[in-house]
This record gives sequence, C-alpha cells and structure tokens, in this order.
Amino acid sequence: MNKDEIKAAVPMRRLLDHFGVPWKGTNCQCLMGINHKNGDTNFSASEKYDRLFCFGCDAFGENGADIFSVVGIKEKISSFPELKEWFQETFNLHGHATSKPVEHRTILRRYKWTDAQEHEAWHLRWSNGAKFSWAQDPDGQQPRRGACRPSLYQLD
Repeated sequence: MNKDEIKAAVPMRRLLDHFGVPWKGTNCQCLMGINHKNGDTNFSASEKYDRLFCFGCDAFGENGADIFSVVGIKEKISSFPELKEWFQETFNLHGHATSKPVEHRTILRRYKWTDAQEHEAWHLRWSNGAKFSWAQDPDGQQPRRGACRPSLYQLD
C-alpha cells in the first residue's frame, strides 16, 4: 500500500473524526490547542485540500499538514513504514486500499416534506458537518427525494 492509496482511503476529515475533533461548519478545534497562547479551544483550524491548517498556533506550518504529518505529530511517529502500519491497523486497510471508507455519522435533525401529490421526502442534517441531504425515508437509507418535488410553501 502506497501513500496515495492510504490518502484515498483516509481523507483528512475521517482522520480528524477518528481523533474526536469537534467541528463547527468547516472549522475544527486544533489538535494542538495546548500550543495556543491561552490554551484556547476555539475553532481555529481548517481542513482544505486534504491538508490541516491552524490559524491560532501555526502548528502545521504555512502549507498545512497532510494526514501523515498529522499522525506523525499526534502519535510521535516519524518513519513511513510505521505510519503505514498505524493507518492499516487503525482504519483496517489490509487489502482494502481502493474501497470507499465507511462514513460514520448520525442524523441530527429531520424535516419531512410533502409535495402537492402527497409524495414524501426527508431533509436530513448529519453529524459529520455535511450540509443537509435529501432522502426518501427518515433514516437516510434511500438517498435523494424520489418522486417528491417539495416547494418551500408546503413544509410540514
């Protein structure tokens, strides 16, 4: 398994979720909050282009850190073979380099929509920071609206 295969299987957001980093919109708390001048836990870090940046302590440098640098800093691992082993063990990547990672998320809010033809759809807000998504059932198992064409004026 090479670096590109690991990066494809473990995007930055998934790695940060593994470490239990709280999110607020597109910003998250810094993994190195203790390095901040006042030890703050403000949402001063951001994940862009699969790199982590912190605007409070600059722990990840001007160019940000990729997943390998973040794990290296957090877990104090310096060699690629050790990093590779850590990713394989932590995310169960043995022989599954090209498979899509399983996204662990819960529904925070559900909104039921009904159109003029009585078709139902659900607008769901997820815990992973993603915006709302449509589903044909309240649990989000059937994605998209299906036959439902709700208007803003027909909200239940």
